[in-house]
Amino acid sequence: MADSEVRAETGLLEQKFRLARSGAPYTSPASGAWTRPGPKAGPFTAKPADGSLVTYSWYRFVDQPSFQQYDWSREKKAKLQALVEKIHATWPVDRDYMGSPAMGKLVVLDPVLLVTPPKGL
Repeated sequence: MADSEVRAETGLLEQKFRLARSGAPYTSPASGAWTRPGPKAGPFTAKPADGSLVTYSWYRFVDQPSFQQYDWSREKKAKLQALVEKIHATWPVDRDYMGSPAMGKLVVLDPVLLVTPPKGL
């Protein structure tokens, strides 16, 4: 983006940013919600254009670690999982689900990070 495209009220043109430094890699915990019930497939890797290495695994929606903090019944989990699977089956990825932004531009994602789930997921 050219400097002339940056809106003055953001104050970004006057800001000074330090260059990023490499840090320790983030690794998911090897216990707790990350492993119970655990992923259905993986680990897999992707190498974005910045040269980093991303390792990821596939979870069923309701089996994601963030959901394990809730004491949900099997019925509630099954209902949510069925809804998400219905959305995945009927909402194509090449359609807009929100209006375009009123200002600015959407980011562009590295295509390497747009991964396809393994069969059955």
